[in-house]
Amino acid sequence: MMLEQRDGCIVNISSIFGLIGFPLQGAYNISKFGVRGFTECLWHELEGTGVRAVCVHPGGIKTNIGKAGRLVMNAGKEESIFSALADKMLLTSPEECAADILKGVLSGQRRILTGNKSSTMHWLARLLPNSYPAIIRFIAR
Repeated sequence: MMLEQRDGCIVNISSIFGLIGFPLQGAYNISKFGVRGFTECLWHELEGTGVRAVCVHPGGIKTNIGKAGRLVMNAGKEESIFSALADKMLLTSPEECAADILKGVLSGQRRILTGNKSSTMHWLARLLPNSYPAIIRFIAR
């Protein structure tokens, strides 16, 4: 329908875990990097059609994902560290996230960073691709 109308926007929701690899979150990282890759593929495939694709990378949105998400069963101490970090990181309201997404779509952005630490993680991965894992390990202590 969008292709027929030559107008529309596909909004795919990834995560900051689609920007960085985070320890103990391998399966989640894979899925979110996959969303990112799929969206970037659509950028090329949709060129000239009037239809756009956007990838949203929310970070730290205050939802129940920390409680409802599937965590690594046998991670022990590391698991509790991740849970404690999640409680400190989930600070941005869903309403603020939604407003950022709408603003990004309306302004023509391809990648939308929203929520607590999303810009930080984006730039950390871009500027220090080989050393950001050590920084994340340090922060997670």
